[in-house]
Amino acid sequence: MAKKTDEEFYDVAINMIGSVAKLPVSRVDREEFLRQQFADSEYLDEILEHGPATCIYGGVIAEKGGWGD
Repeated sequence: MAKKTDEEFYDVAINMIGSVAKLPVSRVDREEFLRQQFADSEYLDEILEHGPATCIYGGVIAEKGGWGD
């Protein structure tokens, strides 16, 4: 297999960026989404401030994913 030149890598990268730019975009209101998903959580304020990953040890993500006890 022949090695690609820097110019060929550049062309591939530019083509990929152009393709990605054409994909449809969905906008989500983060706070509204988190409030809906974690409405019954005692960790809601912490989730809103720091994100749901900060509460993984509290079991919140496990519960939402159906992995809770």
